[in-house]
This record gives sequence, structure tokens and C-alpha cells, in this order.
Amino acid sequence: MFKKYLFYSVFSGVLLGFSWPHYFWEGFIFIALVPLFFLVEGIIASKTKSKYFLFLFFSFLTFLIWNVITTYWLYIASITGAVAAILINTFYYTFFFSIYYFFRRKTSNLVSYLFLIALWVCFEHFHFNWDLTWPWLTFGHVFSEQTAWVQWYEYTGVFGGSIWVLISNILTFEFFKKYKKTSKKKNLKRGSLIALIIFIPIGVSQIMLLTHKTNEKKIEAIVVQPNINPYSEKFYLRNEQLLDTLTSMAEDTISEETAYIVAPETYFSQGLGLELSKLKHYPLYKKINSFAKKHPNVNFVSGIQFYNTYFQEERPSPSSNKINNYGWIENFNSMIQIKHKDSAQIYHKSKLVAGVETFPFRSTLEKLLGNVMIDMGGVSFPLTIQDSVSIFVDAQKQIMAAPIICYEAVYGEHVRDYVLKGAQFLMIISNDAWWGNSPAHKQLLSLSRLRAIETRRSIVRSANTGISAFIDETGAVYNSLKYDSKGILIDKVALSNKETFYTKNGNYIIKIAIIVIFTCFLILLKNTFIKSKKN
Repeated sequence: MFKKYLFYSVFSGVLLGFSWPHYFWEGFIFIALVPLFFLVEGIIASKTKSKYFLFLFFSFLTFLIWNVITTYWLYIASITGAVAAILINTFYYTFFFSIYYFFRRKTSNLVSYLFLIALWVCFEHFHFNWDLTWPWLTFGHVFSEQTAWVQWYEYTGVFGGSIWVLISNILTFEFFKKYKKTSKKKNLKRGSLIALIIFIPIGVSQIMLLTHKTNEKKIEAIVVQPNINPYSEKFYLRNEQLLDTLTSMAEDTISEETAYIVAPETYFSQGLGLELSKLKHYPLYKKINSFAKKHPNVNFVSGIQFYNTYFQEERPSPSSNKINNYGWIENFNSMIQIKHKDSAQIYHKSKLVAGVETFPFRSTLEKLLGNVMIDMGGVSFPLTIQDSVSIFVDAQKQIMAAPIICYEAVYGEHVRDYVLKGAQFLMIISNDAWWGNSPAHKQLLSLSRLRAIETRRSIVRSANTGISAFIDETGAVYNSLKYDSKGILIDKVALSNKETFYTKNGNYIIKIAIIVIFTCFLILLKNTFIKSKKN
């Protein structure tokens, strides 16, 4: 029996891992949970006294294997960070799946399955919003390389994809569980239903692709990919030197039509960065303005590090860091847009990497542990965020762009907020070099493609070592630079003012899921009451 449980556990974990983009095949996701369901049913039906312990052990193993396969690359930047992220995420999934296990023992198949689907997407949503946020493995994200399958995300967002995955797995499990006890005719009907559940959304998506019309209004943008090694070069180069490199790369390609030059995340990162209150006094700022004066139609956009200092006893903000007995510093991972005759526009990254750019549960844990930030991604201290998103505006050309920094591209509802404020296209800057030539940078690019579908906004993406790309409103990459190469891209990007159903309504699926969970709990209480009354 133990060997069978071990097989189910390992098999499910491997299928989940191999489903993820840039591994084997996303289609595995439609059956990846089937062995895990067999494990749950087997443990529930067994006569052993240690059922719950067995369930916890084997479900933990499944989610551990999934996390190791999909995010092993975290170790390239930090072994400590990799171990922490993988274990915390494994515990997270094991915890909420154990809630389903409890529910499955107390209710009918239908009620427990409805509960699981609603619970799963609610926990995925919660994983987008708490201090230990790590939504990389949201089921709906699995189709980020198969954008032709999920054009309907403009109506549901990624949680629609998660529900699709869960329903397909549940029906497939029920099919195999009852296969030998059911007639060929019924098996054929059930098999046909599974095929329809999987292929109808894909067919709808194909029709949406064929009928989609891209906005004719377009602008020209130049994307710079400097390919600077973050471990041995990046933080040791002078800002003025980096600017000279950028301008020399872009100079010969600038035309009368060029509207944007976009450089990657933290491109200007000498020392602690620039003191925000003194920005106009720095030689770098003056040199950028000189370049902008030479090219008055061009918006210069780049990643940059800023900081603010305060000399006082009281902490100025929850994210500020102490530098001496009477000094505090706020650090920012930012994006700046400069155009001739316009004031500089600045955006500070709002969605931070837990444990790397932000200290989870800081008000409590810092008192107990001190500063235990993980040095991964060039940062080992908490950053200060911008409270709400803002957009970059070119008033002369009436263009509005969404400034999105790296990890923020994972968050569909966050990107939606830019569009609600008027963004006509998305500018994503990133520095993926910390994880080397692993699936990490490919997956992050893929996730950006889903944001294009959800909002129907084209994307200009600049990444330090790649992959820099232009992405259209359907999530298709139509121009890109290879990873670990130096160069520039120049292309047209479509502008749009339309709002998708998802943009207007957000994650309405979660509201429905909460109602389903509440209803299932009422049914559980009712069943428990009736059972106790009979006894």
C-alpha cells in the first residue's frame, strides 16, 4: 500500500512539474492531479489509523516535487532563498489541500469537488496578496506559452484557466475510477465530455484569434538590451558610463517616428542610486536631458535606483531602514521617463519579491529575528513601494504607458489597474540575469504574454540580458532578442483604449468562489447536524 501511495504522490508531482512552460508539455496539466486524487481516495478508504499523517506526508511530497522542478533555478541566486521559497510554497499548498481532504471525508463527491475548485482559486488569489506572495505556480499561468489556447482570458483572467484545469482533472479522475464498473457506452459518453471540456475552450480561443483586430494606431519604440553581468559588472559601473553605452547603441536607429527608448530594470544602479530629492543636481540627469533635447520627440525610459534619507529619531515609514542612531533611508526600485521640456515622471515598484525586496510580517518578525533579508536579485534590504500605480504620459502625443517593473508582470489585477488609469500599452522592464540561462527568464516573459491577453494591450519589454521583446494584444511575440546577447530592437507597438471584460470587472471569479465555499460549509453543517440528530 505504501508503494502505491508513493507512486501516486511522485507521479502527480512530476506531471505538475513537467506541465510548466519550458519543460515538457502543458497538456500534462489536464491529468496531473489524477494520481493525487487516487491517493486521497485510497487513504480515505484504508483502515489504517494514521490516515491523516499519510495524507500530509504524501501530499507534501507531491507539492514539493512540483515546486522543485518548476522553481529549482532560485538556487542560482541564493540557495537559502531557494530552500525557503520552495518549502514555504510546499507547506502552503499542503495546508489548503488538507482542508479539502477533511471536507472530502465529510461530504459527497459533488460538494467536495465544488469546494475544492472554489478553495483552490481563493487560495491562489490569496497568494497574490499576502506578505509571502508567490503566485508563480497559479494553475492559470501554465498556459503562458500556449496563448492560442486561452484568448478567453480577456473575460476570466488566469483564474478561469485554473478552474479549467481543476474541472478537467476531476472529470478524468472520475472516468478512470469508474471505468471498469461502467459500460462501454457510458465510458464513451464520459470520455467525450472530458474531450469537450478540454477542446471547446481551445476552439473558442482559435475563433477569437481569427476575429481579433489590432488597433491601427501605432507608435515606434526602441528597446535596449545591454547584457551586463549583475554579479561582476552591473553595480560597479558608473551611471554616466552606462548612459553613454545606451545612447551609443540607440543613436543610429532613432528616427522622426521614434516615440520611446526603453532600457531595463535598475539600469542606473551605481551605489545606492540617486537621492530622489536632489535628482536635478546629478550629472546623470543633466546628461539625459541633453540627450532628450537632441531628440525632442523621444521619451527616454529606464530603470533606476533612488533613495531618500531622513535624520530623525522616529521611523519615517514602515519600509525605511536605519543607518545610524538618528538616520533612516528609504530605497526604491524605480522607473523614470524623461522628455524634452517635460518634467521627469517617476514610478516606484509596488509589487515586491517577498524576502528579497520586502520583509514579510516585518512589524513582528524584525523584533524577533533582526534583518534576515535574503541577498537575491541585487537587493538585501526592504524597499519602499508606491501606494498605487501611476502611468507615464506623453502629453504632446497623447500617449499613456504603463510602467511595470519585472515581478509586477506576474500580477494580472495589478496590471489591470494601469489600464483602468488609461494606459494604452504596457512597458515592462526587467533584469532576469540573476537566474542565469534557466527557465526563469523564459517563464517571466511568458507570464507577460498573459497580461497582454487579459487587458488587450501590446507590450514593449526590455530585459538586461534578455529576452527583450515586442508582444501584441493576443500575447504573440513578434520581435525579440536572444538571451545573453547585446543589442537593440526597433518596432511598432499598437495603442488601445478599449477595456476588456476582465479589465472592467477584475477577479469576479473569486467573489463567486467565496459564495460557493460558504454554501458548501452550510451543507457540511447541515449534514453534521442531521447525522448527530440521528445518533
